[in-house]
Amino acid sequence: MTRSVSIDVLKVILALFVIALHSKIFIDFNDILYFFSVNGIFRIAVPVFLVITGYYFYLVTNFGAWLKRVAFLYIIWMFFYGLFYIDFSLSVYALLKNIYFILFGYHHLWYLIGTVFGGILLFYLKDSNVKFQFFLAILFFTLGCIVQYLGNFHLFNSKWDMVLNANPIYRNFLTVCYPFLTFGYLIHKFNLTAKYKKIAPFAVIISLILLYVEVYINYFFISKTDPLDLMFFLMLLCPSLFIFVFNLNIEGQGKKLALFSTALYLIHPLFQNLLKSFNINSIELFLVTVVLSCLASIVLIMLNKKIKVIL
Repeated sequence: MTRSVSIDVLKVILALFVIALHSKIFIDFNDILYFFSVNGIFRIAVPVFLVITGYYFYLVTNFGAWLKRVAFLYIIWMFFYGLFYIDFSLSVYALLKNIYFILFGYHHLWYLIGTVFGGILLFYLKDSNVKFQFFLAILFFTLGCIVQYLGNFHLFNSKWDMVLNANPIYRNFLTVCYPFLTFGYLIHKFNLTAKYKKIAPFAVIISLILLYVEVYINYFFISKTDPLDLMFFLMLLCPSLFIFVFNLNIEGQGKKLALFSTALYLIHPLFQNLLKSFNINSIELFLVTVVLSCLASIVLIMLNKKIKVIL
């Protein structure tokens, strides 16, 4: 069956962005190139993934089944990566560490647990006043950005500075997942893909420029080393990019490309963990990880025919 796969192509590109980000590509070549890529365009990946998920969430008729699927996906992959995060020593510290990872997710899996709780919040608020939903999404994301910036400015003593710079404090289901799920949901609800089709390309260009102004200010005036998970102009760029790509209408067959992007996202940290002991640079790490992840993704897609919950 022929269908538009423009969004699926975008998802594969975004998965490659995530691999590049986690490879810290260019960090050993050029500081500016590293910062402006890893803390620039590559940061759109997860927010755009969430916009896509929110867009199709509008079509969900069985919320329980949707929630069960995402939760199972999280549990299965947390179990898979348990080898890398579970501390088997018998101590209070080990127990707290394990609880931390289970609650907030190992590495890239924070996105899945965030989608679970963000989806629950969206489900219970989706019939509320639209202006309230939109305001709440902007408010939560803005608060996340502010907390991150406070951490990057290092204004407080070491204890509070450490708290503000902890990923789950500013990057969580409330500050990232719920807002972008909501943006996607509202795009579908009000058919904004059609209404803003003509201006979407210009919105992408303008918001990308504004995003890099924000990156520039961060690098030269705030911090050259602290990561930028959240940036204010992601709120404009990510929904605009989704609308633009949605309207490209690239035709293709089946859902294999969509599954491929999911597999790439989920499996790539395995190879990055295994490659840590090898003396390779960041570009080599990225390329080798991509090749191995692509091969593994093909296997995962085949396995998914038998075990539906792995992708």
